[in-house]
Amino acid sequence: MTERPLTIAVAQARFAVADFQANIQKIVAIAKAAQSQSVDLLLLPALALCGVGLQDLVSRQAFLVEQQQALQRLAQELAQCKGLYVVVGHLSPHEGQLFNSASVLFNGEVKQTHHQLSAKSNQRLGDTFDLDEGIDLASPSLDIKGHHFATAIGDEIWRTGFTERMTEQGVKSILLLDATPYHVGRIREYQKRLSDQLAEQPVNLFYTNQVGGHDELIYEGHAFLLNHEQELQLELDHFVEAMAIFQLDQRERWSFVQAHALSPESHAQALPETLLYQSTEATEAEIWRALVLSTRDFLRDSGMSKATLGLSGGMDSALVLAVLYDAIGADNITAVMLSSKYTSQLSLDLAEDMADRLAVRYHQISIEPMFDAYMAGLAPVFGDLPADTTEENLQARIRGVILMALSNKLGGMVICSGNKSEAATGYSTLYGDTVGGFAILKDVPKTLVYRLAHWRNLQQEIIPPGIISRAPSAELAEGQVDQDSLPPYEVLDEILYRLIELKQSSEAIVQAGFDEATVQRISRLLKFNEYKRRQTAPGPRISEGAFGLDWRYPLAHGFKY
Repeated sequence: MTERPLTIAVAQARFAVADFQANIQKIVAIAKAAQSQSVDLLLLPALALCGVGLQDLVSRQAFLVEQQQALQRLAQELAQCKGLYVVVGHLSPHEGQLFNSASVLFNGEVKQTHHQLSAKSNQRLGDTFDLDEGIDLASPSLDIKGHHFATAIGDEIWRTGFTERMTEQGVKSILLLDATPYHVGRIREYQKRLSDQLAEQPVNLFYTNQVGGHDELIYEGHAFLLNHEQELQLELDHFVEAMAIFQLDQRERWSFVQAHALSPESHAQALPETLLYQSTEATEAEIWRALVLSTRDFLRDSGMSKATLGLSGGMDSALVLAVLYDAIGADNITAVMLSSKYTSQLSLDLAEDMADRLAVRYHQISIEPMFDAYMAGLAPVFGDLPADTTEENLQARIRGVILMALSNKLGGMVICSGNKSEAATGYSTLYGDTVGGFAILKDVPKTLVYRLAHWRNLQQEIIPPGIISRAPSAELAEGQVDQDSLPPYEVLDEILYRLIELKQSSEAIVQAGFDEATVQRISRLLKFNEYKRRQTAPGPRISEGAFGLDWRYPLAHGFKY
């Protein structure tokens, strides 16, 4: 009788942060699904047992002890999947140090464990670990049906001589477990670097990563197989929980068999998803799915099923409503137009139009009586002082109070509509339009807001075209538009990108052709408004220059950007 071909399953999934029992149940369920497909080896992401974004939990001895106990429980639970090797990522204390580890579980036992040293210095991202180059922790090989595997975790694949040592030991396939956050374009940069690293090495590489939103971080999954000729054989799609199955033929070549969804979630308004990556997908589609995933997971992890937002008739709040609609559905959203004497009839009409298109709960409340009451109470102090931004900020803060009151009374997290361009320049009112538990556009510059709106409307026109075409305005004063205070967003966002993500100096940006006075002004605004950014809600990280996670500067300092 011919022996059944060697079969491997590569799974990408979302694992709870520090909820060991939930993760054990999920891993066992995935293992059973793999075993039902006659799989010999199941590969899971790094930190699957404990979850990502642990931050200072890793310094709690009780947490580490419980996790080690959970690893033993998991091994025992997997005894029911007889004959299936399961490679799972976790943390482990070992000889007085903390390691990012991968264990091979088989027939109820922990057969072997590979340790990668971690350093807490990089825990601000909650999941990536610096390597100590002075420590040699060779990965033990795993032989299944005559095929030699080795495990690698995260960045250790880049260690000098790592892949050469594996091939010298007769390793044919590397199992790479990862838990690295998403940013736009990351996976293509990563695959190119991997291909270069493995050049001249006759080894296959199976890669998997976590999926889901964890606080501000997003994990895209995007598992793939890079064969021994550095060819991408298959890629699972972004942001879906899925498992790909491969078989080894008699010529020692891996071939894709099939893909399965894992723990699918049903959302009536969610955009259609596939399991295999479509190379024609637009960047806007990728970002949209990242924002939807992050929003859905953040609300769920916060114990919230509903959301409330101010709907102004402008672009930012319209895009936030569209993301919320795709994330949690119309029945769970309350949109509120908080009008003033400066609110145009066009804004009123557009806000109501969008609420009607999505069939969300909608209210219109005038802030005028409250504003007049504040002004009357302040009159003895304000006297005959001329109106300025004080009155504008007061309107925004009244709106913030109302939104929080509605949240308290009716339930539902307040969602902030501010974008990255505003956060960078301080074009917002602290304790006003910055209130909220989550800021969906926190890492989305204004020009990208418009690109995302255009893309979403191509799928279904849910944002009234009049919102996209009108000039942006906070409508806090008569005839006000954003460009009264800021340069055109195309110019502003390019300067901010160079300052924040490329970390270029103001002088270098001027030399690139930008107006010197404009660059110096934007640089000053970026520096001065750090105090506002420190007090704003978290939001999805989609770039390598997200405020809060990638941008950590003193509140006050003398350096000029």
